[in-house]
Amino acid sequence: MEDVVDRWSESFGEFPPIGSFCRDELPARWLRIHSLPASKRYPGTEPEYRELLRRHNEVATTLLGDGDSCILFAATSDDDPPPSLAGLTFVEVPDLSALQIHIAAAQVPWKPGRFDALIRAVADETAGPFLFANFERRTAYAPYDGGADLFLASPDEVVTMKARWSAWLSARPDGL
Repeated sequence: MEDVVDRWSESFGEFPPIGSFCRDELPARWLRIHSLPASKRYPGTEPEYRELLRRHNEVATTLLGDGDSCILFAATSDDDPPPSLAGLTFVEVPDLSALQIHIAAAQVPWKPGRFDALIRAVADETAGPFLFANFERRTAYAPYDGGADLFLASPDEVVTMKARWSAWLSARPDGL
């Protein structure tokens, strides 16, 4: 974990691992998917939660790899301790913190379904922000309450994934 700052900087840049920062700094590598059909923001039924989890697990597994080692970053404010997730120990990463935001990190393998409770909590606005990064692939997945911001290794990969997940994208010209 001691080289997480250097590895983040090499793969993404000199800014915190928070989806909104990444979107601003890496627009050519960014793609946003929506969690539900017709860009519905919040799930209200179990079938909608199942669709949300299906989409998130598909994009995250594509970006992060099934079983690949990732860093799970969590952002907290000055008043909040690092998050507590079952079986994970977060370590504060001071060099990646910004403003009044603290960044904590935990090394995890990405497995589809393993983080469903976290994804659901983010969708319900009871947790977050979180970002998963795979430094080997130079990719990141940042769920938010209406979908996920995806950061790919290159603009060419963005084009490929836009075609793959075209039904899950915003109709807005700015992609939000």
